[in-house]
Amino acid sequence: MKLFFKITLTLLILIVFGAAVALAEHEGLAKYKYFGCASCHSVKSAGIEITDPSAKNDSLDLSTVGKDHNKEWLSNYLKKKEEVNGKTHPKVFMGTKEEREVISDWLSTLK
Repeated sequence: MKLFFKITLTLLILIVFGAAVALAEHEGLAKYKYFGCASCHSVKSAGIEITDPSAKNDSLDLSTVGKDHNKEWLSNYLKKKEEVNGKTHPKVFMGTKEEREVISDWLSTLK
C-alpha cells in the first residue's frame, strides 16, 4: 500500500508540474503575440510567422534562441541592456517587468 501511495503521489506531482510548465509556456506565447513580437520575429517551431509584410528580411526566427541565451540575457536585451552584433533591440518593450519576464522565460525554452 505504501508503494502504491508513493507512486500515486509522484505521478500527481509530475502532472501538476507539467501543467504548470505548459501554462507558463502558453502565457509566454500569448504575451509574445499580444506585444506584437511576431511583427518582426517568427518562431517557426511554434508555427508563428512574421505578420508584418514590410519587416526586414534579416529579422530573426527565434525558434532556437534559448540555445544561445538564457532568460536573464533575453530580458536584458528587451530592456536594451544587451546587444547583438553591436546593436540593442530596435524597439522599446512597452510591457511591465513581469510581462517581459514571462516572454523571456518562454523564449529561453526555445531550443
